[in-house]
Amino acid sequence: MTVTTLTPPLHPRPPSELTTRERRGEWLCLGAGLCDGTTGVLLLVAPVFTLHWLGLGIPDGAAIYLRLIGVFVGCVGVSYLAPFTLPRGSRRRQHLRTIVELTAGVRLAVALFVAISVIVGALALGWLIVGFTDAGVALAQLALLVLGGFGPGGSDDHGA
Repeated sequence: MTVTTLTPPLHPRPPSELTTRERRGEWLCLGAGLCDGTTGVLLLVAPVFTLHWLGLGIPDGAAIYLRLIGVFVGCVGVSYLAPFTLPRGSRRRQHLRTIVELTAGVRLAVALFVAISVIVGALALGWLIVGFTDAGVALAQLALLVLGGFGPGGSDDHGA
């Protein structure tokens, strides 16, 4: 007589299969990356047009500073997209998790800065769209982190 024991598999699902939450996490990163990347490029090459398009005024002589901000915003956008050069699996999820953990704090800091600047009159009311957008994306990122939208915190394929 043979005794068969049921043991859970080491890998309950192939690393390339995504849960619905993980798919949402990837879509959020793709959207944020494309949005920030595009905004960054626009601020770099056409800062006056970009702010006008957003309904915001531009102070005289501020174009060079907006281009500098464009470089930063564009690089944040590219950081969201970089993990998509990796094959789908736990390595990609780990990279996305790290980026989301870091950028959520950056986005909340930007939202706080914008809110305070509008309150004290240093920025026009229209800038709140930037603060609300960053706060909204940060809160979505944090929610997906808590709900497992970027996979488990550790490696599920032993570094492969």
